[in-house]
Amino acid sequence: MRLPMERREPERSLPGVSSAHPGVADPAALAAYRAVAPALRALWPATLTGADQLPASGAFLAVANHSGLGVVESLVLVDTWLEAVGPGVPLAAMAHSSLLRAPLAGALLRAVGAVEATREGAELAVRSGASLLLFPGGDHEAMRPLWRAREVDFAGRRGFIRLARALGLPIVPIAITGSHVTLPTLGASKSLAWVTGLRSVGMKRLPLPISSLLGAAVALRVTRRAPLSARLGAAAAAYAAGIFLPLIPSKIGFHVLSPIVDLTRPEAEIYERVTGAIRSVVEGSPSSRMRVSSSGPGSC
Repeated sequence: MRLPMERREPERSLPGVSSAHPGVADPAALAAYRAVAPALRALWPATLTGADQLPASGAFLAVANHSGLGVVESLVLVDTWLEAVGPGVPLAAMAHSSLLRAPLAGALLRAVGAVEATREGAELAVRSGASLLLFPGGDHEAMRPLWRAREVDFAGRRGFIRLARALGLPIVPIAITGSHVTLPTLGASKSLAWVTGLRSVGMKRLPLPISSLLGAAVALRVTRRAPLSARLGAAAAAYAAGIFLPLIPSKIGFHVLSPIVDLTRPEAEIYERVTGAIRSVVEGSPSSRMRVSSSGPGSC
């Protein structure tokens, strides 16, 4: 049985960046979230399996694949985690600093206990008694095109292994299924990130969701008699809104796999074990998910 972790006040916070209460949702934010949770569950019913595989005590580093720009995953994870695991195991999601510094997104992420995806942010969370959730594939993986929905692509990023070693945390792979189809995208463009100025705030790619492209086209059509600056402003607003408006209902699965405790093995071997375990679920059949969940190849 998983023992609740002892909550401690963080020794210091990162004002304006990481949450001051890592892994724990603000009561007001949680109440507001639970008011809309039934609607979210109706569109994207979510389940979490394998909670019994979590380490019996102490913090851990959960590593997961990232899909559908991460929107639906973020919307349903809080309620799903609390229901399946409980509030005694706080989980602090690690988010890109550009998101945490964005006015609206940053406030929402901090309200649910997210921390900056840096060594300093991770240390803050662990000191406060929370475990960590990291998406190594980041925007590279989350913005992949729809036809690559069943792929797992960490882009060779192994920083999570070094982070786990530095903090002395076991790695818990989590495979997420069903989320990439919720926000169909045609991929991402590095060139458009430069042209739009998003690169200056830390965004390396501009996603190309179908909802955003359609929204921008409609905005240009509706405002065709307006001045060019107004048309471009309306198109930009519609495009941005489309990024946060998932369209397709889908069943979402969070599959907790066997933890990797022995981190003395070569980095390449650990990387292959983590990605292989997640890939076997995301790309496999329901029966293979059950096999990995019970005795996954990630165990050491």
